[in-house]
Amino acid sequence: MLSLLMSLLGCSPKPAPPPAPLPEKPGATYPLVYPVLQVSERDIRVSEDEESLTTTQVSSGLSWREMHIIDSSGQLYEVTRVTDFGRKAAWRDMGTSPYRVFLDLTPPKKIALEQVKAYLVAVLQFEQKTGLFPDAVEVGTPVVQKCPSLTALIDICRRTWEWDRRH
Repeated sequence: MLSLLMSLLGCSPKPAPPPAPLPEKPGATYPLVYPVLQVSERDIRVSEDEESLTTTQVSSGLSWREMHIIDSSGQLYEVTRVTDFGRKAAWRDMGTSPYRVFLDLTPPKKIALEQVKAYLVAVLQFEQKTGLFPDAVEVGTPVVQKCPSLTALIDICRRTWEWDRRH
């Protein structure tokens, strides 16, 4: 009855837009400039190309929805939806089989070098707090802060294990 009254008054609710079609193959919504830096609250990774970015495994513990992707041109993307391709049941092999994904990304936003450095320092603070990398802030922060460019920053993020005094 209420719906009828609302429709007569021209107040009928608008239908929800149809869901976006599922992608046909692995990849990403936008073309990225590689290499890309992947930063989440607890992880720093570098992917050299689309295949390495979109190949994962259940056991990696990767949470795409928390991931910020920063490409070499200084564009920031966030993941809004992940579509799996070829994912096997984790119980079959403890989640170690690689599979590919399609990443639905937010539209690109330009990000300043200082913002990228702040993201990385936040990860180091998390790793130190959790005990995963006890010297993270003391050792890693100066390494990050002295980078003069995004290219240099991505390059040093390929070797984050070198920032740990225990090695």
